[in-house]
Amino acid sequence: VNISINASRVDTIDGARAVAGCRLIRPGGAAHNFNDSESSDVYALDLEPMAKRIEELYVSPDSLAHSQTVHVALRGKVLLSVGHWDRSMRLFDVDEGKEIQRISAHRDVMTCLSICEHSSARTWDAAPNAQQMRKVVLVTGSRDTTIAIWELLLPHGAWNMSKAIRALKAEPRVICFGHDEPITCVNVSSQLNLIASGSADGTLVLHDTRDGHIVHAFERTPSGSIPSWIKILDASSRVVCACAASGALSMHHVNGATLAKYASRHETFDACCVTR
Repeated sequence: VNISINASRVDTIDGARAVAGCRLIRPGGAAHNFNDSESSDVYALDLEPMAKRIEELYVSPDSLAHSQTVHVALRGKVLLSVGHWDRSMRLFDVDEGKEIQRISAHRDVMTCLSICEHSSARTWDAAPNAQQMRKVVLVTGSRDTTIAIWELLLPHGAWNMSKAIRALKAEPRVICFGHDEPITCVNVSSQLNLIASGSADGTLVLHDTRDGHIVHAFERTPSGSIPSWIKILDASSRVVCACAASGALSMHHVNGATLAKYASRHETFDACCVTR
């Protein structure tokens, strides 16, 4: 259903609601880091001893973006899920297999989410015994045509999610507008402070994460091609969009220019990944 990659860790979620994790190991024994351009191309998988099943996890089958309705985050500790009938986003403790938080801000079902764990922002509480906190950016898209920007505040260097902690604020920091149809895919980059999103009418929009304003609207996908996956490439400042049902692909620069596009009448695909 979903594969989440963060540095040297890979987490998968299957149709049986099982979450499994592994590390990518270089031949010399060091963990392979996807963010390291000099990393060796040859690596092995160090699998965790047992997959963890989330019994309470359920995603509505009519969700618009199946692969983007679930995501494993925070080094395999937390599973985030959208696509629920009550318009909520749910957080699950992976180790315990239980729900720890449920929140809702959209007026209709959330269809997709994206999280960026590499934010360099830090916040401090004014209390005498305050602890340095790390800020993680989370973005959700909805059938109500809006995009919400959320913040996770966690102790820096500590990723454990206690049942007593409600790390996600109950209200989003910013609501973004610009689409006229349900959001079908979304991706966030804290390095470029940008959110790329696609909607059911083929509209592709770039928002600023800081205040939610529209940076650019890209060329629409071909008629009848619904965006199912979108990705911001930090290193090259490009945005790649895929329409799985029609086989259409397009690449854009963050300045709004369309760099390449491809549309197939006969080939479709189920998954897409861009390495650089």
